[in-house]
Amino acid sequence: MNRQKGEIITIAGFMGLFALAATIHATTGVMLTSYIDEYSLDGAAQGLCGTAESIGFILSLFISAFLLTKMPKTRVVLIMAFIMALVLPGVGLHPNRFLFLCFWYAVFGISYGIFDSLSSSLISDIYPEKSAKMMSYMRAVYCLGGMTSPLLLNALMSTGLTWHWVALWAGFVGLGLFMFYFVFSARRLPAGTVNATDQIDLTGIKDFLLLKGAARTLLFGLMYYGHQIGLTVWIVRYIQEYLRETRWGIYALTFYWVGALLARIILPNLIARHKTLLVFGNACSATLFIAGVLIGNGKIMCIMILLVGFAEGTTIPMLVDYACSLDRKKSTVACSVIIFTNNCGSIVIPSLIGAIIAALGANVGIFVLPALSICCALTALKME
Repeated sequence: MNRQKGEIITIAGFMGLFALAATIHATTGVMLTSYIDEYSLDGAAQGLCGTAESIGFILSLFISAFLLTKMPKTRVVLIMAFIMALVLPGVGLHPNRFLFLCFWYAVFGISYGIFDSLSSSLISDIYPEKSAKMMSYMRAVYCLGGMTSPLLLNALMSTGLTWHWVALWAGFVGLGLFMFYFVFSARRLPAGTVNATDQIDLTGIKDFLLLKGAARTLLFGLMYYGHQIGLTVWIVRYIQEYLRETRWGIYALTFYWVGALLARIILPNLIARHKTLLVFGNACSATLFIAGVLIGNGKIMCIMILLVGFAEGTTIPMLVDYACSLDRKKSTVACSVIIFTNNCGSIVIPSLIGAIIAALGANVGIFVLPALSICCALTALKME
């Protein structure tokens, strides 16, 4: 098999697993009302699945650092892909306690956090001259999964299947995606050995943090990922329950990911500069979201969410590539630290929104999301 075809199959394997991750992530929004009813949740507890996921992402840095001292990047990626494929079957086993359900979302956070950071690092290593585009395309498939999985999950639930049976059936598909990756893609990956200047240890992290622009990049990620996790956890419930738009509300996440998919395919070919996409994307996102909340119409809010997805759709791939571009020789550290910091922000946002909604009302709580977008745009102004 020629090198080009091998690379195509390898990228296809990555893409399939990003689609699986998007499906798992979508369950926190699509199934939130089912979880609330099943486990009698109220207040901040309603956002704990998203919080557990973020705790897992934070732990992923330390676990990744340990594993990379024992084996190459490619083997770690393979193990994490397998663990990620077990998450939906685990959720589908219908844990009798909410704590155990949160455990599976924490496992997802760990496995996907490591998979995301190391696969991004591998892409940066393989395609140093066009890594921003490749990361955008790879995450475009995440958008495709985020776009279609809410529709499929809702369609299955509408047939009368309970949420745990839906998770179980989706889990079987996820295991199939892993088998595709294992059989056709994993053996074609480069060795992925971490060089001496790219170790995830205190020295490596300190050296990365001392790079010009690194601290600002991490601050941006801290705020943005809190915004994105908060949006994906709460937007379906906000439109369905608080804007009384049950029919359209179930498609809110799909609208968001349609917009993000289009952005990740189109915008990197039109705008090459990271700063431009990060500043204007997040500023437009905040404006559109605020307009939707103030209008207070569920149908219009769904349209605004589509536009929000397009406006901020390139943020994560551009941010990750910007972090790598600070020093390409430190791609493993850059990707791992940015994933870690991102999720330090997201660990509190879903529960914070739930607590504010319970205390002050839905419209006040949901304004956390555009406020974070505004802060991101202001932070990106200082990027070079």
